[in-house]
Amino acid sequence: MTSHPEPNSEQARMSEYDIIKAASEFIDQYFQHVHRMGSDAHEKRLAEVREMIEKTGTYSLTAPELNFGAKTAWRNSSRCVGRIQWSKLQVFDCRRVGNVKGMFDAICKHLQYATNKGNIRCAITIFPGRTAKNRDFRVWNSQLIGYAGYRQPDGSVIGDPKNVEFTKLCQQMGWSGNGGKFDLLPLVLQAKGLDPEYFEFPQHLALEVQLSHPKFDWFADLGLKWFALPSASSMMLEIGGLQFPACPFSYWYVGNDIGAKIICDPLRYTMLETIANKMGLDTDKESSLWRDFALLETNIAVLNSFEQNNVTITDHHTIAKSFLEHLESEYKTRGGCPADWAWIVPSLSNNITPVYQQEMINYQLKPNFMHQDDIVQSYKWKGKKTNRGYLGDGDALSKRYKATILYASEGGKGERYGRTICELYKHAFDTKLVSMEKYDVSEIEDEELLIIIASTFGNGQPPFSGEGFFQHLEDMVLLNSNVAETKESKRLTQSCEKYISLQKEQNSKPNGSRMSIETSSSNAGILGNIRYAVFGIGCSVYPLYCAFASAMDVLFHQLGGERLVAMATGDDMSGQEEAFQEWAANVFKTSCEEFCLNDGMNLDLAIANVLGTGEDVLFPERFRVSVATEQRETDICEAIEHLHGKKVYPCGFISRLNLQSESSTRQTILIQLDTQGAPELEYEPGDHVVVYPTNERTVVQRVLRRLDYVRSPDVVCRVETGKKSEKARLGNVKVWTPVSHLPLCSVRRAIEKYLDITTPPTPEFLRMLAAHATSPKDRERLLLLGKGGVDYDDWVFESQSNLGEVLESFPSLRVPSSFLLTHLPLLKPRYYTVSSSSKMYPNQIHLTVAVVKYRTRGGRGATHNGVCSSWLNQISQNDIVPLYIKKSNAFRLPEDVSKPIVMVGPGCGIAPFRGFWQQRQVDLQFSGTSRSERRRLGIGDMILVFGCRQSEEDYLYEPEIAEAKEDGTISNIFTAFSREPDQPKKHVQDMMKDNSRQMYRAIYRNDGHLYVCGDIIMANQVRQTIQWIVSHHGDMSEEKADEYISDMVDSGRYHEDIFGITLNVTSVLEKIRSEKRRARVLVLGDTPSPRRQQVSPRRSMTRTTSSPSLHMQDLRAKFTSSSPSPPLEGGVHKLRRRITATVLLEDGHDDDASDPEADQVDGTSSSPLSASHIRAPRGGFFGDSDSYTRAPYRSPSPSRGLYRSPSPSRDRGYYPDLRGRRSTAEGAKLIR
Repeated sequence: MTSHPEPNSEQARMSEYDIIKAASEFIDQYFQHVHRMGSDAHEKRLAEVREMIEKTGTYSLTAPELNFGAKTAWRNSSRCVGRIQWSKLQVFDCRRVGNVKGMFDAICKHLQYATNKGNIRCAITIFPGRTAKNRDFRVWNSQLIGYAGYRQPDGSVIGDPKNVEFTKLCQQMGWSGNGGKFDLLPLVLQAKGLDPEYFEFPQHLALEVQLSHPKFDWFADLGLKWFALPSASSMMLEIGGLQFPACPFSYWYVGNDIGAKIICDPLRYTMLETIANKMGLDTDKESSLWRDFALLETNIAVLNSFEQNNVTITDHHTIAKSFLEHLESEYKTRGGCPADWAWIVPSLSNNITPVYQQEMINYQLKPNFMHQDDIVQSYKWKGKKTNRGYLGDGDALSKRYKATILYASEGGKGERYGRTICELYKHAFDTKLVSMEKYDVSEIEDEELLIIIASTFGNGQPPFSGEGFFQHLEDMVLLNSNVAETKESKRLTQSCEKYISLQKEQNSKPNGSRMSIETSSSNAGILGNIRYAVFGIGCSVYPLYCAFASAMDVLFHQLGGERLVAMATGDDMSGQEEAFQEWAANVFKTSCEEFCLNDGMNLDLAIANVLGTGEDVLFPERFRVSVATEQRETDICEAIEHLHGKKVYPCGFISRLNLQSESSTRQTILIQLDTQGAPELEYEPGDHVVVYPTNERTVVQRVLRRLDYVRSPDVVCRVETGKKSEKARLGNVKVWTPVSHLPLCSVRRAIEKYLDITTPPTPEFLRMLAAHATSPKDRERLLLLGKGGVDYDDWVFESQSNLGEVLESFPSLRVPSSFLLTHLPLLKPRYYTVSSSSKMYPNQIHLTVAVVKYRTRGGRGATHNGVCSSWLNQISQNDIVPLYIKKSNAFRLPEDVSKPIVMVGPGCGIAPFRGFWQQRQVDLQFSGTSRSERRRLGIGDMILVFGCRQSEEDYLYEPEIAEAKEDGTISNIFTAFSREPDQPKKHVQDMMKDNSRQMYRAIYRNDGHLYVCGDIIMANQVRQTIQWIVSHHGDMSEEKADEYISDMVDSGRYHEDIFGITLNVTSVLEKIRSEKRRARVLVLGDTPSPRRQQVSPRRSMTRTTSSPSLHMQDLRAKFTSSSPSPPLEGGVHKLRRRITATVLLEDGHDDDASDPEADQVDGTSSSPLSASHIRAPRGGFFGDSDSYTRAPYRSPSPSRGLYRSPSPSRDRGYYPDLRGRRSTAEGAKLIR
């Protein structure tokens, strides 16, 4: 920063002549900068300023003038080496703050924004200027963040010696530190010349970096650290004759500022000799250059520590190089650049930096920063120093960031999209919507956030309303680059056309996720302070599709703007609305994150309310239920299509058969459905069926008993919303209009068919439910649960209450039906794997369903049934099942029938393979080939590797498997029993290893296909086994074997269908309640992003068992075996998998939790429930239904964690015994 004569409180005020002169010079600078010098607006502003000074002796800066003045002051600061970033300075205008509480809140906002979780941003906060003698606003801290220095009786100092006097003052005011080396000092603030008050520094706003060395482990043991954000707060800003004594300014560190000037400085922390001794240097001889070595390693430690913690920092060589770039640019644009050589040249390695030999001229330009007297020493107290501590939240933080929505449109669509995005941004920003033709371009540099909706007219032309704005941006680019236009003005189409290729070159990527001198110096243009995003509207039939939007995107980037998200386009031909909604949601979330507004804000709710995405969350006072004039309910399939946006089809019920053995305590049913010949329901083995279930009638009835409705729950009604009151003769009248949230139906049907009443209510729902409780006790309890946190988690884990139980638990609740119809989430569909072949069973779909049934409260509570499985277990011939087919092209039989296939399916993982062998049976029967002829014709082997508990209990489809083996469809069967009496435990991977030669021959020698269906632990163990087999029998290294598996994936020969780990839900819930440990719920999905998403930690999930406990690390080891992980492609694995939610245990569990052949779903109160039936809407709790997340995905590396992606819920099929059926035909008779 610049050196300047130090003003003090006794300095005489400027004369009227001097202040008019200074103001006029600055106003001229401003209007020259915005290219309006000599304009009517310029002359008007000068006259306005002179008049204000003549009347009051002073004047006020407009917001754009203040913004320009602050940036220019930094640009003119001859002592600052990092000025290349001057145009990117974020200016917080806090001139309306009137007290220390407001100052404190504004500083907190400044710190949060500038720190930005380590991605440091330069910012300045400007408080009210000097208006009268001794009426100043001041920040007494020399830096906003600093460490205390405690003088000891022996004269030594603990902490930072620089702050000894300030620390003493804070103690006199009532503050008491901890006496440590790194105690954060309080903020001491002064407003209106009154005595200052101190505020405890908010710990969460001080990002600190522990210092360590990349080579010397002992360096971390020194216990050194430093804060991430340097923020000078004792300077005064002068703009146009106005002085601002309180203007904290923050940037980022240069490494030697910490290493050389703080850690090793003999007047600061004096660690140089200590570090040298630790390095083993000879400190007795100066010629050993121990100081140089120790200083260098300290700076290396600082740079390494900041970089390892993703905190912005730069080194002295890079900053010096960037200053020369700035110097060259300034000479081109302004003819010179003030620079103080003594301050610009770094203290470390100065003669080898590029600025050392550079000639510099030190002179003063204004606006500028000036030093002030040390107010700690010079201030005269008006009252006592003691008890000056104060905390308050103030109101400065309530001031929102500005967001301007600019649009240019020919047909009005741009304006409509602009209004939509404007409504969305109003949830977090101070927003205005302006057409480009009405926008005052002189204010563009004062913008903080610009959202641009740009239509393209004709073949690449700007709309008429955007022509002027476009031309102004082009002129700014020419002026900013100091390049004169040498040709005549080109046609706008040509001007836009050139930007299409430029935009493609930039690839529409944000400027960089981490701010640094290296990444941002090149585009620190005149609009460097602006964040922007562009959405283009056009028609792809034109060659220059969205050319004007591309021009906007490129021009703002060339002017230094920071692109928030990649430019998106909406095509008139198709998908325009969806593209806009996706972009709008993305850019809004990114904007909130960029301005640190995402904490504590329900962004999804705002998006859903404005964009109509997701499940509506509506307000009860705005809605009512009225009797419909038409007493005919909407068809169920039509209603589901309306609610979910999916075309569904009705299937008739044919039959149901319990497939478990009579001795089993579980129940698994085989459901046969009639597609009624619908071509949309044609499927291939391996596809999925998406079923829309019905809630259990007993639960529905319990809910209805607690509701208030119009006449009867069976009367067809409609939901209406009350619009704004309108004037009428009798006063204000609320106008009610129908809403499309639910189709035309009765309250009973809505709760039975369309709404989720089994998942435990969310805290938000409980909080709103409290408004309908008449008992203070009930209301208090509901409000407590509505806060979320531990109380809510305990309640959910213990009770697992469905809506009926919740309403009964609070007797005073009497809930209007309108509340439930507008606040309950939709009943989600369940996914099943098809368990049949349409060739063997035309017009039929077979599902294998485990009936979910368990008791809450550790087996002592109410019995809960799975939604879909219990419904399918009760439907009759007159019922229909709404569903649709979800294709699974990645899990198909090979087209080349000569290729062998190996099917690995422990437990219920056998489901898709039943369809496989049925398909093969039919194909072989139609071909008329005998068993001996098949081998001669080259039909590949079909090998089944199956696993279950016991042969007498859950050997699924044993008769069918035996028949398929007998007729030659299945070549070989290898069965693993994990709990067979008097036999060692075996898993599918063990059977594969025992028969490794045959596996090797089928997979490697004959280029066979491998299909794996089951949980992820098993799938990874199978992969490791295959790797071992290929390596062992192929005489190759593990790396080569892993490459071979990768080649299988690439060529479509390795197929996986994966679901979650099995848990015993009763034991889990009981154990959770008692041990209160933490669990992590990781959800696997189909998003191709390599970024891992992790739900907030919760309690540990363990099982009571006599088996030795297995620690979390042991379970993780099943994911991270010694074998290499699947190869990466674009940051994610190539291997396609379909996945469910997976719960990783952090404490002991019995061996069956990781047993691939263990039960995959619960059947009774004590039987296990698959993790696939665990829902985690708030960080992990068990739901009441048999639903779970399910979606295709690229499989993650076991060592890199799991990825989450939301998808519809799914009821996994499970495959029990068909004992007693001698043949497929006989089995079919029994089913019918």
